[in-house]
Amino acid sequence: MARFALKIVEWVFSIPTTWKDPSMIAGIESMIKDAGYGKELHHKVAISLTEAEAAAVYVSKQSMQRGDIFLVCDAGGGTTDVNALKVTAAARGKTQLEPLHWNGGAFIGSTLIDFKVEKILSDRLRMIPLELNGDVEPIVKDVIQGRFLSYNDELRQIFDEQIERICELIDLQLKAVDDGHNGDSVSYLVLSGGLGSSPYVRRRIRELYEHSTKTQFDTNRGMEVLLASDPQLAVAHGLVMARTQALRGGPEVLSTRRSPVSYGALSASSSMRKQSP
Repeated sequence: MARFALKIVEWVFSIPTTWKDPSMIAGIESMIKDAGYGKELHHKVAISLTEAEAAAVYVSKQSMQRGDIFLVCDAGGGTTDVNALKVTAAARGKTQLEPLHWNGGAFIGSTLIDFKVEKILSDRLRMIPLELNGDVEPIVKDVIQGRFLSYNDELRQIFDEQIERICELIDLQLKAVDDGHNGDSVSYLVLSGGLGSSPYVRRRIRELYEHSTKTQFDTNRGMEVLLASDPQLAVAHGLVMARTQALRGGPEVLSTRRSPVSYGALSASSSMRKQSP
């Protein structure tokens, strides 16, 4: 882009829900700036939303209406983030969401599947005796093309381990809505992220939540499981949409947050000391 350094640019970044240490987040922001982002006079850098929040913004602007309660499950490479929200306003450019529980996150993702598949491959290959004698080039010419057979049961088990942990996060959010918001029901469970876009993951979660009659929560009866459009870019789209709405004079999409912890301070007065036995 011509004269890019003179343009007014904002770089917005998200963080996984599992990143809770403020010093770690500050360190990431410092590295972003060290990489060259925000170095120009009119360029800014901000870490604005968690991945769960950004994905929720994107999903809410697709097809949600005021009053809808939905749960976003952003399952990616290294982490999975889950969030339950209610749409309090859905007018164009004025979307607002109310978190019904704090964001849930865990180290669950497709990289763990990759690691376990790689381990299966390496363990099997170690069982094959191999001796290479002589120069490399003649040996390469004699290599026989072959196939490595894997079994569906093995791959299914690896995927199911991650899906089971994802469901634990989903259940925590559903329980929070069930316990704290009487009469409210979750209309949609929306999947996003790389792992969330897996057809097998989507099918299993549908079987467990959409098609099952053995649900343990009243809040998710009749809940529909959806896949976000362009699921692998849901977080990026949500970041841009949230910031664009604010720049155009609209309200903050997420003006409130749910804190996962409470803080307090202990104190004692002189009168309290006199009353103590």
